[in-house]
Amino acid sequence: MPPEARGLASCFHHSFSHPSRLFAELRLFCSDWKKRLKNNEGRLKVHITLPTRFFRGNTQGLNGRLGWSGCCSGGSMDTPVVRVLIVDDFEEWRRALRAILEERPTLRVAGEAANGREALEQAQVLKPDLVLLDVGLPVLNGIEVARLIGNSSRQSKILFVSENRRREIAEEGLRAGASGYVVKSHAGTELLPAINAVLQGRQFMSAVLGGLQGFSEGTEIGGNLPHEKSVAPFPEPNSARHEVAFYVDDEGLEAGFARLSKAVLSVEGTVLVIATEPHRANICRRLQRDGLDLESEIKTGKFIQRDVAETLQKILEDGHPNALPCAQLVSEVVRNARNADRTHRSIAICGECAPTLLREGKSQAAFRLEHIWDEITRAQSTHTLCGYMWNSFPGRELSAVFQRICAEHSAIHGGN
Repeated sequence: MPPEARGLASCFHHSFSHPSRLFAELRLFCSDWKKRLKNNEGRLKVHITLPTRFFRGNTQGLNGRLGWSGCCSGGSMDTPVVRVLIVDDFEEWRRALRAILEERPTLRVAGEAANGREALEQAQVLKPDLVLLDVGLPVLNGIEVARLIGNSSRQSKILFVSENRRREIAEEGLRAGASGYVVKSHAGTELLPAINAVLQGRQFMSAVLGGLQGFSEGTEIGGNLPHEKSVAPFPEPNSARHEVAFYVDDEGLEAGFARLSKAVLSVEGTVLVIATEPHRANICRRLQRDGLDLESEIKTGKFIQRDVAETLQKILEDGHPNALPCAQLVSEVVRNARNADRTHRSIAICGECAPTLLREGKSQAAFRLEHIWDEITRAQSTHTLCGYMWNSFPGRELSAVFQRICAEHSAIHGGN
């Protein structure tokens, strides 16, 4: 125990004009001393003398504001602060999680990590009580990170927070050592209940995945996840994914669309790009610079381009998305992709139709189009990447529009 902590009796002498200011200072003061005394035998006692009005007639008012129990009249702080490590490669999402957690006086963000290797290093140094972990991480994926943290930092509980909605992935995460799995787009209602369950030694799985019903730790699950994640990975045959990426500028969107296009074309798949003329021109230049024979890909129908304004004219009826022309557009691409040979090839669509509607202030039409597109592409086993600009979201990740867009997609990427 540090010498200054022996026989500690701390007096907090400050004068504040408003209770909220004092409560905030008390939280910081006591959290700092609890950190210093961690892993020692000492206990911090704070003796507080306050005007009666601060207590609202009894000590419950103060205890409730501070999030402690039995802390007044020289009592000890018996409610522990849970130290949390946030692991996600999407900076905006880490910021949103931090904002949610900091509203709870018993939760404190001890650190953040943007990839699997950083997560392991932080976990070993910080020894957090709880790790909020994404599945799709660069360097090492979340499943492997969970296994390794379980081996090196057994006291840390792990809760996956990911937009991957495949139940088999969620189950593999639980078998890797995690105690829970929350789908990102449902975090607003499920994150805090999941944290409470995990900290109490129980398991949790998002309701959208069917909850824990039917889960058995002894059931074998398919092979390991890949070690690395690109911003826009291409799909496996017969898979359907509807993903969204948020970009700071046009160059980032063009790079993201070009990256996915190159990945799919390299395995003889088919790509449809629905974008503005400047975006399409720059995407083509990037692909040619990367060594693709784009002229040949266009002639064979493997690389298809559509103008976003013309496409919207065809799929909108009285300003609202019509499912029929959307289905016809996707079916045409799928049919052309399968005419060349009978094997099932990867099909990817990079588009900015809904993003264009949102940019024009037509948010409800954008939501509706995303929903229709999701239903159609799932039935056709195609992979869609929607590219949005960050400047379309005042308030960024805290805006209701942003959360609604995320909810319509199976994976969320930060883009470049």
